[in-house]
Amino acid sequence: MFLDVCCINQADNIDKGEGILSLGGILKRSEKMLVLWDRSYIERLWCMFELAAFIKSRGGHPPQVEIRPTLLGPCAVAIFAAVLMLVVVLATMISHQQQGETYLLVIAALLFLILYPAAVTFRHYFHSVDTMCTQLHDFQIHKTQCYCCTVGHENDDENSLCDREIVQRCIQAWFGGEREFEEEMKSVALTSVSQQLGQHLFPYWLLLVSSAPFNWIMLDLAVENLLFMKLGSFWLFWLITGLGWWLGAFPTLITVFLFAAKKLRQPTKYLCSDILVNLLVILALLPAFFVIFGSLVVISLFTPLEEWQSALVCSCFHIFLAWIMWYLLPRLLRSKRTGTADQSDADAHRFPATM
Repeated sequence: MFLDVCCINQADNIDKGEGILSLGGILKRSEKMLVLWDRSYIERLWCMFELAAFIKSRGGHPPQVEIRPTLLGPCAVAIFAAVLMLVVVLATMISHQQQGETYLLVIAALLFLILYPAAVTFRHYFHSVDTMCTQLHDFQIHKTQCYCCTVGHENDDENSLCDREIVQRCIQAWFGGEREFEEEMKSVALTSVSQQLGQHLFPYWLLLVSSAPFNWIMLDLAVENLLFMKLGSFWLFWLITGLGWWLGAFPTLITVFLFAAKKLRQPTKYLCSDILVNLLVILALLPAFFVIFGSLVVISLFTPLEEWQSALVCSCFHIFLAWIMWYLLPRLLRSKRTGTADQSDADAHRFPATM
């Protein structure tokens, strides 16, 4: 791993110059470049220069650039913490055999406490991605900042070169001009965002990792029934149910939640209206809840199946529904949009290849 601020001597001009000259060789030997993107990234000259150097070092081959918005981590942690909290409460209530109205009221209150901060976090995340795409669309190298120019070159001697001058010379030599460099940056960055974050700007594998705690309680119940309670095939019911919720029901609910948070991502002027928008994001989940729990009720009560067979049918339905919501529907909507009309100039740079 190479971190320029740690690996290049910032206090000595000679060492710093040699380190800068060695950047090309270091980046050429690197297999992949990880970009932790925040709002200030595109405004920093050296960040964009290193990205340019890495692209140039590929020799015309597609660069392996991973772009990760810094808010993606907090969003994943928010899902993990929410699911873990839900699992702890569910396990406690199941162990105390709580059912009926008390069970539903506790779950409803808990879901609200979990979903409200999640709505705030994801709206902020999608707004930051929107800002990132807008910045890339409007990117111009002369608008970036470098430290030496910011402090007025007060620490430079008469033989020192301005960082901006060094970078501009390299860009001219590598890309033929600033305009070509800017277009290359836009293409690489926007393509990386679309391919790596996926159609919902939240990778599916990260969703599965974040929601894994729900599977823990189901595996625990399955093992308990298999080894200790000896309730026939009831252990299979818990095992299949856990997999169905983990791979099907949760992705379906999260898809609806992400779609609502994305559509309502813009911050409002007043706190009260912002609170109402967050509540709307939560309310968007109600239709998905009705479909998921309605299918459980219908299959459990109106079919002559054993518990594990009902769980298998429900799980298959939930996984199929998740495939439609997460994968198929966004592709159909995107194909319809591109087939009927071109995107407007105002929206062309936002959320590339997403639902």
